[in-house]
Amino acid sequence: SLIAGRRRPWDTDPGMTTALIGMFTRTTDMTTLAQDIERALNQSNMSIVNLSLRNRGRADAPTLRVLMEAKQALALFIVAAPNSPSQVRLCAGQEVFFPACHGDKFENVLVVGGTTLKGDAVHQKSPIGLSVHIFAPEAGYFSAGRQNSYVPVEGTSFATAIVSAAAALLSNAGISSPGLIKQR
Repeated sequence: SLIAGRRRPWDTDPGMTTALIGMFTRTTDMTTLAQDIERALNQSNMSIVNLSLRNRGRADAPTLRVLMEAKQALALFIVAAPNSPSQVRLCAGQEVFFPACHGDKFENVLVVGGTTLKGDAVHQKSPIGLSVHIFAPEAGYFSAGRQNSYVPVEGTSFATAIVSAAAALLSNAGISSPGLIKQR
């Protein structure tokens, strides 16, 4: 709902952008996830992939890593920095996660951390460091819930949805290169 929400309640348009976005989250099988993403990229004009994963040292992650590398010119992977108990430095010491710690290896991976709602401080549960490329609000607002309700949300996954929506708007405006969208 944060990525493709309606512009106004009375609009008949399906969402805020016509860009195709794939959202992939909560899977334990990285090989299946990579296959699902590749199928979506090959069968559609999708250019933005929203990922919310927290994988540390996964043996099956190379399948997804190869896909990200192969699609560098075609798709931007916007990934959530993993939430942590306190502001830890991402990709340092034990805090090495996939795909968040591969954002510097690929031009088409954008790693998102979280801020407070006003954006004046990094959220206490967001990682920090040079491996986090951009920050967006991760708490203090509501998202769609069950049975047509709205629920309070918190976490870098929600900040990532906001960044994915902005990337989709840039894509919809004609910026087609994942690297250019990341740069913007």
